[in-house]
Formats: sequence, C-alpha cells, structure tokens
Amino acid sequence: MANFGIDAHAVGARLTGNETYVTNLIDGLLDLGTDHKFTIFFTHPEAAERWQHQHDNVKMLSVRPAQSLIRIPLIMPWLAWRNKIDCLHVQYVGPPLMTVPLVATVHDISYEYFPEFFSKKEIVRFKATVPFTARKARRVLTISNYSKQALMEAYGISEDKIVVTYLGVNSRYRPLENVLAKQDAVSQYGINGRYILSVGNLQPRKNMVRLIKAYTLLRNSQPQIDHKLVIVGKKAWKHDPILSFIRQSRWEDEIILTDYVSDQDLPVIYACADLFVYPSIYEGFGLPPLEAMACGTPVIVSDRTSLPEVVGDAGKMVNPYDVNELATAMAAILLEPATASWFKNAGLKRARQFTWSKCATETLKVYEDVCSKASF
Repeated sequence: MANFGIDAHAVGARLTGNETYVTNLIDGLLDLGTDHKFTIFFTHPEAAERWQHQHDNVKMLSVRPAQSLIRIPLIMPWLAWRNKIDCLHVQYVGPPLMTVPLVATVHDISYEYFPEFFSKKEIVRFKATVPFTARKARRVLTISNYSKQALMEAYGISEDKIVVTYLGVNSRYRPLENVLAKQDAVSQYGINGRYILSVGNLQPRKNMVRLIKAYTLLRNSQPQIDHKLVIVGKKAWKHDPILSFIRQSRWEDEIILTDYVSDQDLPVIYACADLFVYPSIYEGFGLPPLEAMACGTPVIVSDRTSLPEVVGDAGKMVNPYDVNELATAMAAILLEPATASWFKNAGLKRARQFTWSKCATETLKVYEDVCSKASF
C-alpha cells in the first residue's frame, strides 16, 4: 500500500481545464475503492470542503504560502518528505529537487507552436519550467495522442515514458428530461430564447473573433434563424479585440457573454443550446465539445490538433480559419432537423466512451508502476 501525493492547487482557483481535470481525477481515484492512501495538497478551501473527512484513506494538507515561486520549489518537497509520499503527481510544473518520484500531467504545449497566443512572460515561464519537469518526471501523462506526439517532437521525451489518459465526462452532463424546469439556471446568466453556445475563455487561441464573424454572417444571410450567441468563459489574455469586435457587430445585443459559469449550472446551459460551436485553433484534448455531446447537443469543432481524435465523426469538422465554412455548417444543423438529430445521437454515443473512471484507473496504474522497484 502506497501513499500517493496529488497537487490540487488548481481546485478553487477557477483554472477551468486544469481544475476540471484534477477535481474529477481525484473523485475517480477515490471511487475506485483502492487501499492506497492519497495525500491531497491544496491552497484553496474549496478543496478541503470537497474531500475533508469523506474518505479514511485521504489526508488533506494546506500548502502555505500559496505563491508558486515558494510553494513549488520549497514547500512541496518538504511536505512530500515529511508526509512520506511515495510519488507526487503535478500538472505542468513540479519541484526541481525532489526525494520522491514525480508524475507530471502536461495537457498541451500550445505555447511552443502558437507563441502569439501567450504573453512574453508566460512563454519564458513555460519554456523554463515545463520541459524541465517533463524530462525529470518518472512518467508524463497527457490527454491525447496528438499531445503525446508534440511532447516527443518538441522535448525529445521517449515514447514509453508518456502515457495517454483521455479525459472523461462527469455524470452531471446529460440530456435534460424537463428543459422548462431548468430555465432559471439559464436565465440567471441573461440567457433567454434559442441560442448557439460556445465555451472557452476569451483569448486568441479559442478563435472567438472568427466565431462572431461567422455568427454575423449567419444572421445576415439566414433571417429565419433568430438564435442568440452565448459565450461562456472568463476574460483572458488579449480579450479586448474580442469585446471590440462584438461592440462593432450589428448583432451586439444578440451576443451574450456570461463570464465564469459554475459546474452546477454549466450542464444545463449545454443541454438547453440548439448547437455547440468550438472553432479553437489548438487543443490538447478539448473537453467542452465532449461535454456538449454528452448533453445531447450537436457540435461543430475545428478540424485541427486533437479535436478530430476526440470528437471523431460525431461532430461536424470545419476549417477554423474559414468563416464562410463555419457559417454554412451552423446553418446546416440549425435548419435541417435530420442533420441535427444525427449529430445529437452520434454525439451521445461518442461521449459514453470517455469516463473519469477509466482515466482514474489508468492513472492509478501509472502511480503503482512508478512506485514499483522496476521503475527505479
């Protein structure tokens, strides 16, 4: 029986993908009913509230100070040694000096391929820390074969060191039995009537400006379509051009920005949408389309990076740089009930293939392998 440490500083930090990953992974690991012990390192009280006193084999440790420059290189190694951790699991960046084996999840390295999507400060920080952690780690977990190949090519990491563990869909994401009963959850975000949905922080990588252009073209050319465009996501780096473009649009009043949406409300917003659109330029996995499919909403996604691998033929693929193609795809699904129905059913079937239980099982095997004598 081993004691596995998990860095859960993302829980409660509203770090979207990173928080979703570690939260559901821990839930999945605990649901496996293993005899192993888990020590969860957290910096936000939300994490303690979620798992404190819920399982006999879980120990919650608050990490202070929370600042990464102190927490990662100094506090985490000391706590790992003091609490007799057998291996430590981190996301992206781990302590440079560790007395225990390290498992690192690197979701993607988009900054290597699209540096224009990041600030200079972010690029310097990522390039100084992520490759070092990935090379130092006993195992590197990533979330798609696309990301695996990118890690091998960019950092020269051997194929047998990288393990792909696909993300899962939480059971909250499912079709609604009674949409009318859920309208309050949607209306509190200023949403009413029919709508097209996109989920992603307001940043260049998510390709929101082209989405808005395609929406404008759709509304201008198809007067019978009266759907609003709802964008769920926080304002992130270089969000000003997106807001500026919305203000210039003829359909400004029909575009709704909700900012951050809680995990409790998000499934309802997915399920009430008539169409989900995700024209992202780069994704290590792309969880939102999968969540939308699990809710029975037809999806349109970019035909780039990991998205074809995840969505398969259950979603409509488009060139993310082609506004006309995107607008045409949106019209086809909204105006053709048979097409919408086909993508809805295909999406539901596809989404069932991705579970957090499977992700947790595969991750636990990595922990056990890392702690075995064969790994040393």
